[in-house]
Amino acid sequence: MAIDWPPALTSMLSTSSHSIGKLSRQVWAIFQLKFGVHQVLVVSNWELAKECLAKNDKVFLNRPRTLAVEQLAYNSAMFSVSPYGPYWRELRKIVTVNLLSNHKLEQLKYVRIFEILEDTRKNMRRRIIKQLDNIIQGWLEEHRRFCSSRKVNGEQDFIDTMLDILHIQQEKPSNFELDTVIKATCLAMILGGTDTTTVTLTWALSLLLNNRHVLKKALDELDTVVGKERLVDDSDMKNLVYLQAIIKEAMRLYPAAPLSAPREAINDCNISGYHVRAGTRLFVNIHKIHRNPRVWPDPCEFRPERFLTTHKHVDIMPFTLATLLQAFEIMTPSNKQVDLTERFGITTMKDTPLEVILTPRLPNELYNKYGPIFQLKFRLHQVLVVSNWELAEECLAKNNKVFVNRPCTLAVEQLAYNSAIFALSPYGLYWGELHKIVTVNLLSNHKLEQLKYVRIFEVRAAVKTLHDKWKQTSRDVTSGGILVELKQWIGNINLNAIVRLVAGKALWDFYKGEEYDHCQIIIRAFFELFGAFTVSDALPILRWLDIGGYQKNMRRTVKQLDNIIQGWLEEHRRFCSSRKVNGQQDFIDTMLDILHIQQEKPSSFELDTIIKATCLAMILGGTDTTTVTLTWALSLLLNNHHVLKKALDELDTVVGKERLLDDSNMKNLVYLQAIIKEAMRLYPSAPLSASHEAINDCNISGYHVRAGTRLFVNIHKTHRDHVCGRILVNFIRKDSSPLTSMLT
Repeated sequence: MAIDWPPALTSMLSTSSHSIGKLSRQVWAIFQLKFGVHQVLVVSNWELAKECLAKNDKVFLNRPRTLAVEQLAYNSAMFSVSPYGPYWRELRKIVTVNLLSNHKLEQLKYVRIFEILEDTRKNMRRRIIKQLDNIIQGWLEEHRRFCSSRKVNGEQDFIDTMLDILHIQQEKPSNFELDTVIKATCLAMILGGTDTTTVTLTWALSLLLNNRHVLKKALDELDTVVGKERLVDDSDMKNLVYLQAIIKEAMRLYPAAPLSAPREAINDCNISGYHVRAGTRLFVNIHKIHRNPRVWPDPCEFRPERFLTTHKHVDIMPFTLATLLQAFEIMTPSNKQVDLTERFGITTMKDTPLEVILTPRLPNELYNKYGPIFQLKFRLHQVLVVSNWELAEECLAKNNKVFVNRPCTLAVEQLAYNSAIFALSPYGLYWGELHKIVTVNLLSNHKLEQLKYVRIFEVRAAVKTLHDKWKQTSRDVTSGGILVELKQWIGNINLNAIVRLVAGKALWDFYKGEEYDHCQIIIRAFFELFGAFTVSDALPILRWLDIGGYQKNMRRTVKQLDNIIQGWLEEHRRFCSSRKVNGQQDFIDTMLDILHIQQEKPSSFELDTIIKATCLAMILGGTDTTTVTLTWALSLLLNNHHVLKKALDELDTVVGKERLLDDSNMKNLVYLQAIIKEAMRLYPSAPLSASHEAINDCNISGYHVRAGTRLFVNIHKTHRDHVCGRILVNFIRKDSSPLTSMLT
């Protein structure tokens, strides 16, 4: 039955797809309504859908022109939403024959892209599309620069293919610029392959977790077809029949979009006896069709078996789901049922997040699928990751002059005085001069020997404070012990020792009470912000958005920290002469002397900036790293009491209990040194090295690495490499100790 709804209904349709879907469930299999100034036809069974899209396919070929199409789809240059005509036909042919052909998808089967596309408000559309256009334009220009090398390597993606085809053609397929055609097609690929896949996989997992017998069948099939000795491969998909059926059943119950994308009639036509005028917009209610009891027995039940006998011709590639199910045991928190409430919109999203507990179910070595070296594209940046010591040596020793640079990130710009911290500055005269000053004058053996009393004083003062606390507490506590948060205690010692080395006084000598606590908070914020991932590092074009507020926080934090260090610097200038007489020269004194003597500044940076940046480098490099190592070492000792006993026996033998440990004893505490090294091996203070950036092209283990590529060494994996010899992941074993590898 066709009903012409009054225009007043428009006010009810603030969320059109949800409202239309709700109406179709409550009304009839076919109806018309007035949606503003547009006539809308909604069909909700497969016979009518077939009549519209098969019998009358030439009538409903068009897509309606909307604000989103105009603003976000390059004014209809995106072929999937462009008007029917020569441009649509030409682009459709290019995409189906050259981009989405079986041959092309087979070539690119190693690629799995997951992106997040967020909804935007109407008043942001122009700004968003401009930013997105700049991003894709960057991809396009990069492809043009490296076109020849990519052809040689056979690395042709969709953009390469489009460039080749449109370059060969004598005429443009329309009046759109070639760049616009390519960018619009890229957007169509992203739009069509992102949310839909995410929605389907989310619903499939939710249904499996609520139907454990189905999940068990899927795992049994995976174990039979693939096994647990290797990872599932793309070639296995055709044999995973039950998993294919699961995906199909999930798509039936929860189609990625509840309504089809709208079409527009270009002529008048007749649908099931009802007259439909040209210009009418057609929606197919996919959600209702998929739950039609005349087609699907028990339509609301999750029953993948229905696809083992029917609809077998529908080919689905559930590679992501297969990999996830094979790799992990999946549970819900407290074994609760997953909430299957739907949230209707453009896509059929779950109303609540899907949170699961993952436990590995395969041998550990299979999770290291990428091997010891691989490259990946981190948005605009090429990244090289190496994970064994031979490759790390090849990068940082053999090719040390190539990877000598550090990339400029938001943290380096905002927190490191715009690269004035020498360890993070670009390779050049400034880096060379500051590197020489630091290694020769600040961190030389002679200078550290002069200042060794600082470390001894801070450690002994902290131990005395603990002992005094124990004496005070032991009067009231029968156990005779005190509870200490050791990570914080170690962190305080290291921070105060480093500040004393740098500025001549410990942090708690500069500040007391709340001021001291505030200062610690600022320094902690500095550390955390330096290690934070920011979107603008991956996509510099989005820096103006300051996603996450990192740029604002960095500016505020570095301003507060700059005021603190500026105070230390001014105090040193005031008491410079008296400190020289007493021979108490710390790092700031040394820097003031050296930079005052030099005829020329080492760079365009102000002298104060250079000194403050170097102070920050010392604090950054010497605080958290030491705290992390000592915390892990103590944790491992407490879990391995026989190792702790050996360390105590060595201390009693070398030092005894009649005096305190002295710096001169350290060279004789061989086993204690080995414990620290083993803790650093198992739990390096940073799992990945600080990034390096290639200044020239180079060759690493047969792989071509371009200039500008960012290098990370996977220290955590390198330290647990079984190839290195007897070193094992266990801290200790009954039959032999890996500490022996550190002693020999």
